[in-house]
Amino acid sequence: MKFCTIDVDHTKKDARQYRMSGAKAERVLGWEPARTISQAVRDNFAWFDQGGVPDPNDAIFYNTRRMKDVVTGG
Repeated sequence: MKFCTIDVDHTKKDARQYRMSGAKAERVLGWEPARTISQAVRDNFAWFDQGGVPDPNDAIFYNTRRMKDVVTGG
């Protein structure tokens, strides 16, 4: 299984944050995740490695190309 390396530039100041919590889903719905984040990431990598997306260059995966195809009938 292949993994990627992520380089983080800590010198950049960015006020955005993407921290999420499933606490409300658990509290309100009684939902609990079936897998950990690490397991889900491994499953995604395996799915892609096994050909889960046969043609990643297909226009369906690119908003502007897909919309152009929809508009022009391509």
